[in-house]
Amino acid sequence: MNNNRYKTAGWLSIANAVVIIPTIALGIFLDYIARSYPMVNILQILLSILFCALGVYILYVFKDLLNARYQFHLIDNLIMALIWINIIFTILGFFKYLVPEIGVARLTLGIIVIALFYIMGIINIVFGVRLLKLQDDLFGLLKPFAYTNIISGVCIVAILLMPFGLLAAVTAYIIQGIIFLRAAEDLEFV
Repeated sequence: MNNNRYKTAGWLSIANAVVIIPTIALGIFLDYIARSYPMVNILQILLSILFCALGVYILYVFKDLLNARYQFHLIDNLIMALIWINIIFTILGFFKYLVPEIGVARLTLGIIVIALFYIMGIINIVFGVRLLKLQDDLFGLLKPFAYTNIISGVCIVAILLMPFGLLAAVTAYIIQGIIFLRAAEDLEFV
């Protein structure tokens, strides 16, 4: 177990929580206003890759923390599924630059994205429920972290509540960041 890796993941998780909503707002703005500028599209692609990489890293380190420190493997497959969904979302985001604004391809892409959101919501719910079976309390943050993931998943599945799901996800990132930082601090004293 490497406390520097947990510190890094902790701060990245908190940073991700802080910038996720402004980045989504910026993405919507750039999509709507400045679509015809190639540099804007390149900026959006780079931001997508950055957020995907952050998400994958945070999930992978969380899996490592649960496996190495607590010998907890009940959500390993769910974490891997969330990693793959994150990657697929990023790749699908690139397709919006390749398919026409209107047509069967754009409609199909939209249906796939909605289906992936639905699957991700279900996985978040199961993730939170299974995480509650962990025998440790994750520095007193197990229940808040698990419940915010469940709430996020329910809101995503309900589609109309997705903005609330985003707020729950932001909260979950902050809690996860604190878990990482406390785990790193705990390792320093071992």
